[in-house]
Amino acid sequence: MSNQETPRRRRSWLRIGALAALVIGGLVGLRASGLSQHLNLENLQGLSQTVRDLGWVAPLAYVLLWVVACLFFLPGLPVTLLGAAVFGAWWGMLWVTIGANLGAAMAFLAARYALRPLVESWAAQNNQFQKIDQGVARHGWRMVMITRLVPLFPFNLQNYAYGLTKIPLRTFVIVSVICMLPATVAYCLAGGALVSGQGDIKRTLLYFAAAAVFFAFASLLPGWIKKRYLNASAAAGEKIPVLREARPPIRVLFVCVHNSARSVMAEHFLRRHGGTSFLPESAGFEPGDVLPAAVEAMKEIGLDISAHKAQGVYELAEMGRTYDYIIAVCSDLHGHCLPDFPGAKILHWPFPEPSTFAGSWEERLARTRNVRDQIQQATLRWAAEQNPAQG
Repeated sequence: MSNQETPRRRRSWLRIGALAALVIGGLVGLRASGLSQHLNLENLQGLSQTVRDLGWVAPLAYVLLWVVACLFFLPGLPVTLLGAAVFGAWWGMLWVTIGANLGAAMAFLAARYALRPLVESWAAQNNQFQKIDQGVARHGWRMVMITRLVPLFPFNLQNYAYGLTKIPLRTFVIVSVICMLPATVAYCLAGGALVSGQGDIKRTLLYFAAAAVFFAFASLLPGWIKKRYLNASAAAGEKIPVLREARPPIRVLFVCVHNSARSVMAEHFLRRHGGTSFLPESAGFEPGDVLPAAVEAMKEIGLDISAHKAQGVYELAEMGRTYDYIIAVCSDLHGHCLPDFPGAKILHWPFPEPSTFAGSWEERLARTRNVRDQIQQATLRWAAEQNPAQG
């Protein structure tokens, strides 16, 4: 492993350690404070009075309580009913929705920041896991919808679990807000009246009955969605995917010196045009930040590489990653030698280094566009030659 990669790996483990310390420390602190023991249905009256006594700060404190509950696995039902008891049914719905989804997003981001790099590392070494990871990225909103609607999956665990996937934060939050709202309404209407002692028992029971009907309906949704999808696909004449033994995708690693332009372009072109037939990655000998001219050139044709995180070739080799092809897209390795990737075929596509281009911004951008087009043509031509779909 190169000296440049050691700090990156150290930072990755530091993030994991920080998250573990946060969760463990939070759990210990909550137990020491007594909050985890007192946050239950029996103590709601006393807790609701404590929150009311905070005055105008009460909504903020309540939202913060939801964040703590999501991060440290406190039960959500007492917190929901507490909101209804303190703020009433309608205002309770608002603060429950804000607090629960803010807390869920915080747990999601904690897992995404600390643990997602490890998941990507595992996925790259396991073709089947990579397929699952990519499938979740494409259809993740359906998973979020079903798990939010059907109350069989632990809410707090879901938040961390989805952070490990490629599901965008925006998708996670929007679907969560929409799909959690019916249950929030039912709990706040029924629970608020029951906890506060206001309203007649018939109306309270009616609310609970409505909630029961909703959850019964929600439990049928997964089968209904699957059936509707299959029927729509058949009516449109589409080929319905079935589970079968498929040819594994071709694993490709594009390599250049800095993993800042050429190899990144090639990776994204193969990812766009190769579909599920290829698993492309890119890496460099001296990983650096993505080149602004490369970002602009790719943006012009609808590909965003601005968020690319450079990888080190030596680190990947040390991790035992395997590939079918290693494609060097640089004209000069600058004294570096490719590490051994057992079984991989080595190809060499020499393209000039955009970071060495001189002149004005427009001149450098024009030359980078030329390199971009050459890389795209080479990538498409090579992918067509592999023709994995007919193997």
